[in-house]
Amino acid sequence: MSASIPDGSIIATAGRGRQSTVCIRVTVADRWLTRLIGLLGTDSPPSPGSGLLLVPGGSVHTLGMRYPIDIATLDATLRVLSQHSSVPPGRFVHAPAGTYATLETGAGILPVNIVGEAFRIEGVAA
Repeated sequence: MSASIPDGSIIATAGRGRQSTVCIRVTVADRWLTRLIGLLGTDSPPSPGSGLLLVPGGSVHTLGMRYPIDIATLDATLRVLSQHSSVPPGRFVHAPAGTYATLETGAGILPVNIVGEAFRIEGVAA
């Protein structure tokens, strides 16, 4: 079953062996143009605790970016299929089969080693 993720949703994962939960307020890019533009043209990464969720997701690039980002590909249940930390500008990241959404955050925001863990929708920010 695929997740329907409204813009402004708070998604969270506790992670294996972690004492705290990581919460990220996502801006959903679910149209061709918003997915194409993504984070390009921004001078700084999303603030801590926020990110961009590309739906449908897929492979992404950091060509033209001005800063490194963390990237996670998610399946339709929001389980992490792959994770790439601190991807510098000028790179391509390929999405694995089964990718439903791609999450982009500032570098260092996503916890390390979350492949196989699932995000859950906690609510929608006001």
